[in-house]
Amino acid sequence: YDVMPSLVGSEMCIREALREYINSLIEELPLSRREIFRLSRHEHLSYKEIAERLSISEKTVETQLSRALRFLRDRLSSDGFLCLITLFL
Repeated sequence: YDVMPSLVGSEMCIREALREYINSLIEELPLSRREIFRLSRHEHLSYKEIAERLSISEKTVETQLSRALRFLRDRLSSDGFLCLITLFL
């Protein structure tokens, strides 16, 4: 009896559920903050590149990303998901 395939399958299900949950939280961000977050995390743009693209200051980019990350961290923590995420790092 080999339990590894079922464990791997369970882990994949958990990872997918976490990914969906995090994406739903990202959708809750205010539109401009969400756009800055996506440019940073999905397109891997620097603060300077984001600032230039959106015609805003680099400090605004930094502030908005900080607020987005704090929101995500706080929600994941309060919803009990933060400890699960550390299991997959």
